[in-house]
Amino acid sequence: MARDFNRSRGRTCPTFRNKTTTKTMHRVYFDVVSDKPGEDTTSALRNKIDNLDKQLDVKESIIKNVTEENKNLKSQIEGLSELNKKTETSSVYDCTVEDVELC
Repeated sequence: MARDFNRSRGRTCPTFRNKTTTKTMHRVYFDVVSDKPGEDTTSALRNKIDNLDKQLDVKESIIKNVTEENKNLKSQIEGLSELNKKTETSSVYDCTVEDVELC
């Protein structure tokens, strides 16, 4: 810290604006809270994390629902493909009532 202080041009305390030297430095004050707009505090960051977690949960549930719907559609496609094969190989009059209900 003393090395950085010696390299700086202004030899004043940044908090109190008093002239000082390395011999008179005995306390260090850290400014933690900033009132500048746009800078995030710990609670604001925690709120952002919570919101992102909620969004992630929603997205995961959407993915789960879409995956389940995809499986159902694939099984429906397989059933329709089998029905299509049956109708292509046989005449329309050979289809049963159950086959027609699948359509």
